[in-house]
Amino acid sequence: MNTTSKLTLAFTLLFALLLLSLSAWQLQRYLALQERETDEQLTVLARALESAGEELWRLDGESAARAYIERRDDARARTRITVERPSAELIGAPLDVETARLVDEDGRATLQARALLDGPEGSQLLLQLTRSIEPERAYTREALAQQLALTLLFTGAAGLLTWLIGRRVIGAPLDQLVAHARSIGAGRLSSRLSLRRRSEFSVLAHEMNLMAEALRRADAEASSEAEKRMELLDQLRHADRLSSIGKLAAAVAHELGTPLNVVSGHATMIKMDADASPAVATHADAIVDRVRHMTRLIKQMMSFARHRGVKRGLVSVDATLREAVSFVSLLAKRHGVAIVIEESVDERVPLDEQRVMQMLTNLIVNAIHASPEGGSIYVGARRCDDVKPPGGATKAPWYLRLRVRDEGGGMTPEQLEHAFEPFFTTKGEGTGLGLPICHGIVEDHGGWIAPRSAPGEGACFDCFFPLSEGDGEAA
Repeated sequence: MNTTSKLTLAFTLLFALLLLSLSAWQLQRYLALQERETDEQLTVLARALESAGEELWRLDGESAARAYIERRDDARARTRITVERPSAELIGAPLDVETARLVDEDGRATLQARALLDGPEGSQLLLQLTRSIEPERAYTREALAQQLALTLLFTGAAGLLTWLIGRRVIGAPLDQLVAHARSIGAGRLSSRLSLRRRSEFSVLAHEMNLMAEALRRADAEASSEAEKRMELLDQLRHADRLSSIGKLAAAVAHELGTPLNVVSGHATMIKMDADASPAVATHADAIVDRVRHMTRLIKQMMSFARHRGVKRGLVSVDATLREAVSFVSLLAKRHGVAIVIEESVDERVPLDEQRVMQMLTNLIVNAIHASPEGGSIYVGARRCDDVKPPGGATKAPWYLRLRVRDEGGGMTPEQLEHAFEPFFTTKGEGTGLGLPICHGIVEDHGGWIAPRSAPGEGACFDCFFPLSEGDGEAA
């Protein structure tokens, strides 16, 4: 049973009890008043008959007095009048008119008035008047039953009206508040409740809205803090990887650098020996090629692990972009891939030219290796002032975006997630350090790389570099 029903039931029962109590009290009071009036009427009649009877007795004798009194007996008036000789204990007793209430064995009530008539020579007659009050009691019971029926009818109507009003004023707002509380509990913190009527419920709804807003802000702050902690954890893991790779690179360079130089030198000498057969010269070439590959891998490891500061200088964006394309044009030609400059920025901005050139060449080389023969690679530069930097990146008035996009096979979401991890590669001959090096170069400038890729749709890498309002001048 809900609150509205409980309040309605309690109010209805209390109201019915009050009405019934009031009705019973009024009817009992009416019955008592009726009895008192009947008692007074009998007393007055008894006194009148006593006075008239004594006077007739003295003038005309006892028979005349009896006849006069008996003629007054009228059944229609519900008053029974009798005259008889008094009992022995009443003879000679001074008896004024007295009344009494009598109840017979069947529970019927009557009122009785008695008086003694004094005649000549000390003789006496007993005058008795009796009247039944059962009609009044029957009327009272009937009136009480009618009052009970009316009370029940009125109470039922009042209860129904009270329930309808309670349902509208109390029940409906409570249901809305409960639904709103459940919505907040389910995590829908943006839901709001507005009650049109000004009441305690509307105040409660307003406070619940404030609570939901506070919870939403707290949840957003907690999510933001969690993201920041995850970013910090990723940075710590990245720094730990860099430290491990740096130690590994230093050890490898120390232990393998000199032996590799010796092996390369001897292989070169064997190749240059005039007495060497063509097969030996071929094997010597293979040795020299592998040694160069190992040397290049060690240099990449050292470059990735060595944290270099950014040496900014005014760099022509368009010239740097075209120089990077020219630097890898022969490799692109051998793979049958065309490089297209879609757009450029003819400005000079403060960047580390050498490291930005390294980043562009790495990205374009990766795109060449990923592109099919006859495919195209699209590079470009643009000013952007409508991008939102991720956490950890530098906020700036505008950003320089360098883009490299290919038409290769693309990467799966899992591959894209690990693209910037050291030694992760999808190429059999790759070292897995090209993209991490690019990522480090952009981060050292305070920017970020936004990769996009899907299987069969190629890959696109947008590199954003933060720049100040005054940065950028005509080249």
